[in-house]
Amino acid sequence: MAGPMATDRLIHPHRSARAGCARVRHGPDRWTASEHAVRARAAALALLVAYIVVRLVPLVSRIDEGLRGVHDGNGIAAGWAGALLGTMTPVSVVVIALLLCGLAWRRYGLRASVESALTIAVGPGLAELFKDVLPVVGHHSEAHWVIGSSFPSGHTAIVTVLCLTLLVVAPSRSSSFLSTTWGRMLRLLAFALPVAIGVSTVIVGWHQPGDVVGGVLVALAVHHGVRAVSRRRATTGTPSLSATS
Repeated sequence: MAGPMATDRLIHPHRSARAGCARVRHGPDRWTASEHAVRARAAALALLVAYIVVRLVPLVSRIDEGLRGVHDGNGIAAGWAGALLGTMTPVSVVVIALLLCGLAWRRYGLRASVESALTIAVGPGLAELFKDVLPVVGHHSEAHWVIGSSFPSGHTAIVTVLCLTLLVVAPSRSSSFLSTTWGRMLRLLAFALPVAIGVSTVIVGWHQPGDVVGGVLVALAVHHGVRAVSRRRATTGTPSLSATS
């Protein structure tokens, strides 16, 4: 009789449990519901600490704000940063999201695809909500409370959830040599792209470094939180999203 740990893996509905477990054993999404939950709580706690430090502590907030737009929108770095950010249009984001969700469905089934879609939708939405409702300390004439700021970075949250989904669908290390090589390249891209986008938003003056950190943490919390809930529902007997007729 299979235990909870066995049913907690991503297994394509048209593959055997043995083959499915073998495919994800070396992949980045091999964690159980409890492991995802621990990572979600850690990311949420880190987000809270980052918010308190960079937005509610006046000295740190002033330093963080002083790092925004260090190039004043001029120079080669600013030009490259603007060009990179210009590729993040709504159309390109939607197309990439649909492609990644389709790959997740193809590789692991409907449940994995729905998890990815929820992560991509909820992560940036939550970042935008926080920007509108979280209080911060203002620094213009005297310290005072204001509602709304650039924390966390929505651009960084968007690209991070897309890259986390890319890590899920990237070829595993147990694949063929060609697939493994592509997998390494995709994993490198998944780690480098959020950094590049985050730094670019700081260079052009859209965000502060603390905003970028907040965007990454929001994406991580949502990514692991969605998967923790989904896998817990699957292991407790709730009908799985991967069930097909």
